[in-house]
Amino acid sequence: MLQNLTISRKLQLGFGVLVALLATTIWGAYGFFLMLVTNQDYYRSRDVQIASLTTGIHLVKMENRVMEFALTGNESLLEPLPQWKAAVLENHARVGRLTANSPQVEQLLRQLMEQYQQQFLPHIENQVRLRRDLDAGRVPMEHVADYVKSGKGRKSLELMQNMAAAVVQHEVERNQRNTEVTDAQVSSVQRMLLGGGIVGPLLAVLLAWWLARSITQPLAEAVGLTGRLASGDLTASIE
Repeated sequence: MLQNLTISRKLQLGFGVLVALLATTIWGAYGFFLMLVTNQDYYRSRDVQIASLTTGIHLVKMENRVMEFALTGNESLLEPLPQWKAAVLENHARVGRLTANSPQVEQLLRQLMEQYQQQFLPHIENQVRLRRDLDAGRVPMEHVADYVKSGKGRKSLELMQNMAAAVVQHEVERNQRNTEVTDAQVSSVQRMLLGGGIVGPLLAVLLAWWLARSITQPLAEAVGLTGRLASGDLTASIE
């Protein structure tokens, strides 16, 4: 069947096979790496860690500012509190969206928010109120000092930090599992590219040999036949 093809068709077939193999390899690798880049899990762990760390930083700053206010009475220290409270809620909601498919993390986040709203915020408000009562002469300094020394805010803060660390650790472990799967897929693509790099040249050699046999040999026979006919040998047969 192949012997009946014209020379141009044989050339088109030979080079077409090489181009198709190369295009398939490149397109497959491009599609796979595009999938990696657009995969949300690719950035999930990093975003969860950043949001959790940011939440912890704001909580520590709130505790330190209120403690300093309780000891000094400087009202300007309280000015950033509304902004920090909003940031805590925003980052907490962001972590919740990023880990929406994990019941374990959802429970940790719920406990963290309960601790924040039921223990930490009342502690902050109570400490501010004690200082203002001191400034108004309703309580002695010893009451304020004793409350600060009790470390209630630090205990609540430590509990929330432990919960946030558990969320981060859960997400890190999840990311490690995803990374193992991704590494296996990358290895598969590498093997595919390596196979293409090996098979491609071999196929090119095979196609060159085939083209030489199916194109150049008939041409050489045709040239020889033409020469014999030109010399007057009419006994040559044309196959």
